[in-house]
Amino acid sequence: MPDADYKAFRTAIDRGAVEAELVDKLAELERRETRAAEGLRVLTEPGPYQEGSPHSWVRDSLVTVDPELRGYMAARSGFSDMSDRAVEQRLAQHSKDVRRALANGSKYGTAIDRLLKDSTRNEAPELHRKRHREARSSLTTGGGTTASASGGGAAAFVAPAFLMDQWAAYRSPYRAFADQCNSTVPLPEFGLEVYLPTVTSGSSVTTQTEASGVSEGDPVATFASSPIVTKAGQITVSQQFLDRAGSGISGDRVLFQQIQEQLHAQVDSYAIAQAIASAATVTNSSAFALTTASGVGGFVGDLKKAKSKLTDTAGVRLRGTHLFTTGDFADYVQAYADAQGRPVFSPCLDDNQLPLRAQGDPNGEGWTGYVIAGLAHFADDNILPSGSNTQLIVCRPSTILQLEGAPIPYLFTPTQAQSLEAVLGVRCYVATLARYASGVATISGSAYAASTFA
Repeated sequence: MPDADYKAFRTAIDRGAVEAELVDKLAELERRETRAAEGLRVLTEPGPYQEGSPHSWVRDSLVTVDPELRGYMAARSGFSDMSDRAVEQRLAQHSKDVRRALANGSKYGTAIDRLLKDSTRNEAPELHRKRHREARSSLTTGGGTTASASGGGAAAFVAPAFLMDQWAAYRSPYRAFADQCNSTVPLPEFGLEVYLPTVTSGSSVTTQTEASGVSEGDPVATFASSPIVTKAGQITVSQQFLDRAGSGISGDRVLFQQIQEQLHAQVDSYAIAQAIASAATVTNSSAFALTTASGVGGFVGDLKKAKSKLTDTAGVRLRGTHLFTTGDFADYVQAYADAQGRPVFSPCLDDNQLPLRAQGDPNGEGWTGYVIAGLAHFADDNILPSGSNTQLIVCRPSTILQLEGAPIPYLFTPTQAQSLEAVLGVRCYVATLARYASGVATISGSAYAASTFA
């Protein structure tokens, strides 16, 4: 065989051997993926309270807590089997899902652990840690293997994953201010007070001439603090709603979304109150005007004055970036026209950039789409009036820390079974701390009479 032919033959043989080896490796990988997929199907078998389920975690939990409701529920359960055995089996399976999620450290498990930490929060850190360990142990060491009271089935009463996902991702359109604040710092795991080191006076730097001493001025530091407060919302649910809200999961979702809206509004109101507690003020007692002719004044002049208060305050020196007003005021000024009927302000394309569009708020519901006097304009109807006057807020919200804990659900059965009503609620711990207390300015006065903008 000529050398050239032999070389081609050997090359073909070698290539065939390599391809055969690759085929074997691919086959082995396919077998591994198949086994993994089969195991995954076992691990991710739909739980009793997943999306689309006809069962209701709320209804099952209430029946378990208050046995007097069982007979009535069983007769009006629709597509969900409300027999004692069926309810206990569903809650027992849910308990196993909770324990597995905690053990695996999944997204759901992390949310559960955060919920446990916040539900056991105490002013004394050591006691808080002890309670957290005990609460976690009650879910992971047999306490959740059964839904029966005798079995200590605490895990059965942990909210399902789809509700926790809703809580984690849902942003009420009413909390524009809180959503723009700095939420990158997590709420401390333990305790009921937040402390932040704050420098209240600077050092001294001057020109040092030959043989002269160096100027010395030691900075002074202290701690700014904020209590961690509880915000809670609850609703009373009639048996008729539980009967007629559609499938169980959709009914649960409607209930908890409603509570979340109330809770978010309260959190936002608290954040606003904390942020403006030591704010600088701009007062305008003249008639409202957008601007003044041949000078600085009116609404735009007030914005500039507020911005100057932030930049001129020693130790603060912030450039304001945001303007927060009520929705009525925002619509009023954005509709302002000149003598020829042309709009004074034009909307700005934000290119969907953060922080104008907050996490969980992809539609930018708080963001008005306008920039006025260099300030991104947000509408927030949780801003309370100052007396009978509208209040405007100018600040740099990235300097305001917004710390929120995990939402904690609770259920109360009716005190009398015949009333057929239950109370569902959600509470959470929150703290808002402005790193620069005087780095916020408010604008108000009779020029901003609320009746003008209604």
